[in-house]
Amino acid sequence: MGTNTPTGEKKNWWGWATGALNAVIRIGGLSPTGDVRSSWSVTGLDPRHFITMDEDGQRKGWTEISVPQSFVLNAGEDLGWDPVAKKKIKGKQAITIIADHGDITLKATDGKIKLEGDSIEFVANGVGEEGHFMVTANERIEMKSKRILVEGKQTLKLVASKSTLGLEAAVLDVTTDFFTGISKATRKNDTQTGGEV
Repeated sequence: MGTNTPTGEKKNWWGWATGALNAVIRIGGLSPTGDVRSSWSVTGLDPRHFITMDEDGQRKGWTEISVPQSFVLNAGEDLGWDPVAKKKIKGKQAITIIADHGDITLKATDGKIKLEGDSIEFVANGVGEEGHFMVTANERIEMKSKRILVEGKQTLKLVASKSTLGLEAAVLDVTTDFFTGISKATRKNDTQTGGEV
């Protein structure tokens, strides 16, 4: 049956829809503003709960999933066991997200982003103007581990521009071909140095 045409530029005389109280499935439907046609879409009882495969307009080639509550993606239940060898296995890919071009954005507007696994790897393999791994926090960046290794193949720089840079360790091992240390501060209450640095 034909779909009703909302206010907008586009029309589709071949659209088809079927549904009941709980949901409606559309082929060739129009967006609420009438500016995008979808190849296929399903909308739940709550209009904010939908899946749409858009085919033209400003969202040509888009697939959009909207959920008013939680979205759960669960995979890999059968990947942890080899039925032939009858043993546990690791290393198989359970979920893969690939963007051939463009960025991937994970955003929690009012919450945290948590990554948890046996191991976590970040790889930035660009060159020249790319290949950067940047971490920015408004308040604090904290790392805790049994062993922390930081290696700069060309440069390693620690800067505390407006506060104190402190290094505390039972044993501090510094190995370098050339070392420069400059201080212009005076510590008044230091019993070990007599008030001078």
